[in-house]
Amino acid sequence: MGRLVDDMLAMFGVKPSDRVVGPYSLWSSDSKTPSSELPHPAEAAMPEDCLSCRIIGTSAMGALGAYSAYIISNNYKMYTGRKKMAYLAAGASLSGSFFWMSICRAFDLGVFAKRKENTTLLDIFKEEIDSIVSLKRSNVTKSKDSSE
Repeated sequence: MGRLVDDMLAMFGVKPSDRVVGPYSLWSSDSKTPSSELPHPAEAAMPEDCLSCRIIGTSAMGALGAYSAYIISNNYKMYTGRKKMAYLAAGASLSGSFFWMSICRAFDLGVFAKRKENTTLLDIFKEEIDSIVSLKRSNVTKSKDSSE
């Protein structure tokens, strides 16, 4: 490595003898393991969904929704007529989408729902459409039963 890198690493207390040179990964816990023997990141096990991850994801999406609504409510006055309505509609759909994603993240709905291992995107869409259709059918049968 170059002198600049050596100087930067020395600032953090890493001596040249501590570094591994060759086909070894600097990020593995065992520096003697060649990087060719390490699992591919896609094959590595995904960690379970923890509570702090859900809280951070939910609050981030909610904050984005609130921020976009705030920005849109402050800037819509510069437009008039159809442009104003289009701006408000686009802004409402953007902030509404962020709020919806925060709800989905909080309650494991939609794309955040637990899925089987080898599920394609097409399978996920099919499951979502089937659940919407079954919900609509159940509502239709309830309304027919109540009208009789």
